[in-house]
Amino acid sequence: MQVRNSDAQFRAHEAAGAYVAVNGERIFYRTEGDRSDGSPVVMLHGVPTSSYLYRKLISLSVGRHFVLAPDFPGLGLSAKPPGRDYSWTALAQFVADFATTLKLKPMHLVLHDLGGPIGLEFAIRNPGMVASITLLNAPMQASAYKMPAIMRLLATPGINRLAFALLQPRLMLLAWRNMGVTGQYSVSLTDMQVYRRMLTHNDGQQSFFKIMQTIDTTAEKDRFLDEGLRRLGKPALVIWGKNDPAIPASQREWFTQRVPGAAVHLLNAKHFLMEDHAEEMSSLLLPFWDQVDGVQTESKLARDRLGERPEMKGWHKQGN
Repeated sequence: MQVRNSDAQFRAHEAAGAYVAVNGERIFYRTEGDRSDGSPVVMLHGVPTSSYLYRKLISLSVGRHFVLAPDFPGLGLSAKPPGRDYSWTALAQFVADFATTLKLKPMHLVLHDLGGPIGLEFAIRNPGMVASITLLNAPMQASAYKMPAIMRLLATPGINRLAFALLQPRLMLLAWRNMGVTGQYSVSLTDMQVYRRMLTHNDGQQSFFKIMQTIDTTAEKDRFLDEGLRRLGKPALVIWGKNDPAIPASQREWFTQRVPGAAVHLLNAKHFLMEDHAEEMSSLLLPFWDQVDGVQTESKLARDRLGERPEMKGWHKQGN
C-alpha cells in the first residue's frame, strides 16, 4: 500500500510541474500561479531534497505571484548527467540560465539549505535579476559549515554507496522526525519513499554523490559571499527554525551582520520548517513580497489550494 501511495504522490508531484530545456538539459520545476499574476518567486532547495520539499509552501504562497521551484541538475526529476560540473558556482549559473530561459522578471528568491549559498552566489553575480531574498535555514559562512554525519558518509568515496543503500525510507523518516520536523505527522513514510525515489530517478545516485563531493567550504567562498552580500542591497527576510540541529544560529547571524536591514522571524521549527510551518511562513512571505512590489497585501491564505493536489490531502495529520 505504501509503495502504491508513493507512486501516486510521485506522479501528482510531476503533474503539478513542467519541464523546460535549459542549455540542453531537461529541467523539472514545480509551479503554481500565472505568469501574469505579478513578480515571480523562485524557491531553491538544498541537498538531498528537491522541489517536492516546497509542495505545501507553494500552494499557500501564490497570492498574486507566479511561484516556481526548480530541481537542480543532478537532483529530483531534472537531468542528471554524470560528467556535469555540480559546483556551487555552476549551479548558481544554472539558476541564471533557468530564469533567462523562462524570461522571468526580477524574482523573489527563497533559499533553503545548500540552496542558500548557491542562490546568493546567483544574486551577487546577477543583482538585476533579483527583487528580494528570503533566507531559510541555510549555511552562509561556508568554512564554518559542518555536514551532518550521514551527509559526510554520502560524500565519502568508497563508503557512499553503502551509506546510501542503508538510507531506506524508514530510517529517513526517523532522521527527519529527529532533525527536520516538530510535528509527528508532518511527514510520512510515503513522503520518504518519494524523496528517496527523487534521488534514484534517472539513475541519479552518481550525480548526487558528485554534488556532495563538490560542497565548497573554502575561505575563498567565504570572502566572495561576504563582499557580495555587503554590496548587494536587496530587501531581505529571514525565516528560521530555531531548533535546527544541523544549521546553528551563528549561520543566520553571519547573514544578518552583512544584511543589517533584514527582518528576522524565529519559528518553533527544525531544519525542514516548510514541512510543518508552511502556513506560518506564508503569512510572513506574502506581505513581504507585496511590500517589496509596492502593492497592497493580500491577507487571505490559500489553504484550500492544498486540497486541489492529491498528494496534499491531509498533510497536516498524515500518519506513516
